[in-house]
Amino acid sequence: MKRVVGFAAWSGTGKTTLMTEIIRILKARGLKIAVVKHDVHGIDACEEGKDSGRFHKAGADRVALIGPDPFSAPEDALKEALEDMGDADIILVEGFKHAQIPRIGLCRMAADRPLVESPKTYIAVVTDVPLRTSVPQFGWDEHLKLADFIREQTAGR
Repeated sequence: MKRVVGFAAWSGTGKTTLMTEIIRILKARGLKIAVVKHDVHGIDACEEGKDSGRFHKAGADRVALIGPDPFSAPEDALKEALEDMGDADIILVEGFKHAQIPRIGLCRMAADRPLVESPKTYIAVVTDVPLRTSVPQFGWDEHLKLADFIREQTAGR
């Protein structure tokens, strides 16, 4: 999908914190950023301290929240949300661990949070330990390099 990059990780790995740093960097470069977040526990309000509020505070132009819906598949809701983000330069996705979109896998072994899937299923990984994989790897503090990578991956799409 054009202009879309997902962040795939287990809960508690640090997805939201990393994404807010990436949003700040991309916004400082003049890009229009949208976020689609899936929460299996229900939608959090756009308020201080909640993930959606943190995305807005970091500079996201739009944040779409998708909660559990017994009448539709999460993948259908994601597709619809992505279609509604037409004017964004980059759309970052959180919470769809197995979505068929370009994804960055997050691994934090110090917190017992391995990758959700094999490294080869991602366009890159962010990790606190080197992994045996051919995909690009970034450390948790390499925000600028990761933002550059995301921009390169979404340019011209």
